[in-house]
Formats: sequence, C-alpha cells, structure tokens
Amino acid sequence: MASSNNFSKVFNRAVNTFFPFSDFFYILQQEEYSGARFLKWLPRFFFRRNFQVRDTLKYTKRVKSSLAVVVVVWLGLFFLVASFFSFRLAPVILLVALWLLTIPLFVLAGNWLLSPYYNYLKKNVMLRAAATVQRQQGLKIIAVAGSFGKTTVKNFIYQLVRYNFATQMIPGNINTPLGIAMWVNAYLKPGTQLLIAEMDAYQRGEIAASAAIVPADIAIITNVGDQHLERFGSKAALALALREIFAGAKPRAQLLCTAETAAVVGAAWGRDRQLVTVAEAAPPVVSDELKKNFSASNQINLSFAVKTAELLQIPYSFIADACKKMELPDRRQKEVEWHGYTAIDDSYNISLTTARAGIAAAAALAKREGKKLLVVTAGVPELGPHEKNGNRKLGAAIAASADHVAILRSMFVGDIARGVRSGAGAGGAAEKYTVFKDLNTFLACAHEKFSPEEWVVLVQPELTDLYY
Repeated sequence: MASSNNFSKVFNRAVNTFFPFSDFFYILQQEEYSGARFLKWLPRFFFRRNFQVRDTLKYTKRVKSSLAVVVVVWLGLFFLVASFFSFRLAPVILLVALWLLTIPLFVLAGNWLLSPYYNYLKKNVMLRAAATVQRQQGLKIIAVAGSFGKTTVKNFIYQLVRYNFATQMIPGNINTPLGIAMWVNAYLKPGTQLLIAEMDAYQRGEIAASAAIVPADIAIITNVGDQHLERFGSKAALALALREIFAGAKPRAQLLCTAETAAVVGAAWGRDRQLVTVAEAAPPVVSDELKKNFSASNQINLSFAVKTAELLQIPYSFIADACKKMELPDRRQKEVEWHGYTAIDDSYNISLTTARAGIAAAAALAKREGKKLLVVTAGVPELGPHEKNGNRKLGAAIAASADHVAILRSMFVGDIARGVRSGAGAGGAAEKYTVFKDLNTFLACAHEKFSPEEWVVLVQPELTDLYY
C-alpha cells in the first residue's frame, strides 16, 4: 500500500511538472479567484512547478468545471495551431514547448471568461440568504469587522450571550459574502433570536455585500490596523471598506468602536443610529486574573463583548460570572500544549500588531513557567506601503523578548533575520536564530535542539505556499 501511494505521488508530481494546471488554479483559489491578485503572483510562479506543499488545491465545483473548460480550450487551440504547420514534427515540438508555458495564461483567461457566470450564481445564493434572514421574525444580528480581532470578539460575545438568547454563531473564518450566504442557507434555524457574524474584505464592497445579507442591529469595528494593507494601499482606503458595516447596518442599529477608530472611520451615520465608543482596556467586570492571562489586544476584544452584552441587557452578575470562564478561540494567542511544549498558539493572526501582542503574551508565559522563550515564525504578509520593513520590525520585536527564533524559510526570511540581528545587538546575534525549511523540518529536530523542559514556544503562522 505504501509503495502504491508513493508511486501515485511521484506520478502526480511528474504530470503536474509538465501540465501545472492545479498549481495555477491553487493560486486563484488562494486569492478568491481575483485575476488581479493572480497577475501579482504570476512573475514569482510562472516557471515554478509543484509548489503546493503546505496545502493543496480544493477541487470544488468551480475548480472542476473551470479546469475542464480550460483544458479543453487549451488542447483545442493547440491542435488548431498545429494544423497550420501540417503537424510537421519540428514545428510541433517547438509548439508543444511553447504551449506548456502558456498554461498559466490559459488559467487566467478561463477564470476571466467564467467569472460572470460564477458571479451570477453567487448573487443568487446571496439573494436567497438575504430573503431567508428577512423572513426570520425577531432575529437580531451582531456583526463584527476590523483588521484583526474579529473572530475573538465574535467568540467572546457568543460566550456571554448564549444562555440568555437562542444564539447561533457563524463558525470559524466564514466571513466573506458567499461564505456567510451559504452558511445562512444551510444552517440558520427557525427560532434563532441572535445571530453573530464576522465580515472581512479583500476589496471595497465586500463588507457591504455581507451587510446586505445580515444587516446588523449591533455593528462593531474592532480596529483599523495593518492587515490586508497591501491590498488596500492605505489605512484610509481600508477604513472606507470597514465602515461599510456601519453603513449597511439597520436604521436603528448601535455602532461600536473605540474612540481612535471612530476618528478614522467617521461617525456620520444618521440621527437614528447610536455610536458607542468602547474603552481601549478591559472593563472593570473582568477579573485581575483574566487580565493577567489576556494580552492587551484581547482585553480590548473583551471590552467589545462586554459592551455588547450590556446593550442586550444581560444582567451584570451574569456577565461577571461568564467573564471568569472566558476562553480564547483556537490559534489566537491561546495557551496550549503543542507537540510536547507549553505554548502560545498564535498561528492564525497575521498582522504586525497582533504579532507583537502574541510576543508579549508568550514572554509573560515563559516568565511564569521559569523557561526560555522560542518563537517560530514565517513573517507577516500583506503589509502596506508604509510598512515595507515590517518584517524587520517583527524580527527586532522578537529578539527583544525571545531567547531564540526559529525562522521558516518564507520570502520574508532575510528581513526577519536582519531584524533579529539588529534587535539582539552586538552580543550573540548569530546564535539568536536558526533558519528551517518549513515547520515540519523544525518539528523533526525541535526536541533535540530545544527541550520542552527548558523552552516555552510561541507559534506564529506558517503562511501559505505562495510565500515560499
């Protein structure tokens, strides 16, 4: 059986080397089928093959149908062009070599041709979901947007309200218009009193589309930070995208953000809407013990949840009791056992701001445990123009708090290493970090190099294959 699996892998790899359709559909899938984003990655991957290592293409209905169309057109045009040369051997051999190189361009063209059809299907799914929500009598919606902290705030709110209302929370990282619509169509239950959703955006209009499906009674913007700035170009442009959650909220909605965020996104939303500013610190109801275990960013996230519970008129005593048992969602600065280590798993957060918060939380944990701190990182993607040196800053921040850094060999490895060296100063900089090919390579020798009895680990994101 093992030899059969190995043969299959070798065969698939060989096929993909010459016919890399799956590699380039993988890029499209990672970038939400955006042709512009595909073009951004094309120079880096045009001549590369078999770069799907940490993840693989998901063969959804869209991928299967698009792949079939692209392959048929690619082959049909090849034979058409070959016929002009009367299928003579020498010209056809040259044509084959050329045609193999055109595969990424055919994938891009196929995506462009088929996008109107899939956008039509997507619109119908979203309209059906919006109608489902409108028919749901007595349903209140809490919607959360922001650069980071969305999932954490969503989960904190759920933990505070679930025993007082018949509550559903759209799970995981389902936060795009299509993802929200598909969840609503499949899982929204009759009789649900409270629905909690998060909304994210890769471009203007996406949060507005989500808000059209699940318009909020309570709308939250956690912050306007540094995540996705490469896509938007500036915080001002990002703020315009995030404020769509306020603009798309119900007429008498309550709008929550910090005073700092309010200054960025503005507050002119109509006289019948109430802007509520949330303190940038943990509320008094939160115990000192919880404050000690939660980073500063998660204390702000908890402030949003507590304020939401207060607006829903949940008794103060219940809020206080629920806060004592509050748990972080997975992979967001959560203390866990990780491959035998006591660790902070921050392997979802990918902004420089949350990375710094995770470093602080991990340093505090290492101090409490009486151990050294090891940080595993591949860097921060999608930094904006004003943060081109963001991964150097990350390296310097890690060096200031950690005893060693395991740097995964992403496209940011050089910047992180330079930041570590600058942050470590003249003494011992060379011994401050080790570069590993990937996370599996690190794990293969981790216990030998870094004993779990001596080290606490902070796990930052490994990143997708596009960054290696």
